[in-house]
Amino acid sequence: MANKNFGEVPVPASLTEADTRILALAEETLATAGEYLEASKFKAAITAAMHVVGEANAYIADQEPWKLAKDETQRERLATVLWTALQVVSDCNVMLTPFLPHTAQQVHETLGRTGVWAARPEIHEVKDDAPVDLVGNNLPAENREYPIITGDYDSQQATWARIDVVPGTKLDKPKPLIAKLDPELGVTGPEWAPVVPKEDA
Repeated sequence: MANKNFGEVPVPASLTEADTRILALAEETLATAGEYLEASKFKAAITAAMHVVGEANAYIADQEPWKLAKDETQRERLATVLWTALQVVSDCNVMLTPFLPHTAQQVHETLGRTGVWAARPEIHEVKDDAPVDLVGNNLPAENREYPIITGDYDSQQATWARIDVVPGTKLDKPKPLIAKLDPELGVTGPEWAPVVPKEDA
């Protein structure tokens, strides 16, 4: 709706109690979920983040921006609701980055941001060509290749803090972030992990 009605992150007007309540919940939950992650309480962290997602959905349902968009006299209120929603989406994106890094990158771009938000692990083949005379039994073959896990973590922008959505940031038409799965996969499984019927197991 922000793309369709404004083409950019809209400029908010005065915030109502409903706006400040959802914004405060998102900011408080950033701190709480961060503490959970530091304590390796991953389920608690994602549960806290998903609570904000649910409250954001309720906020949007209550504010009914689709009705505001039909009334030219409500344009400022529409801008405020959409700006608030985008800020909460940004906050939730921070909280869900450890769990959904690929999707978090897509949300980052959907919010009009550029660059790498969260670097993902990459598998590269390397050659063992160290100029060392190895001594021992069952040594690996000279110049053998093997996979390593690495990534471009120096260029990532991810940080555990509120990233302000900036009014005026251009927003492209969003695309679906997650493809709907074929229900048949529940029966057959994907090609790389087929479901084996119980009688064959």
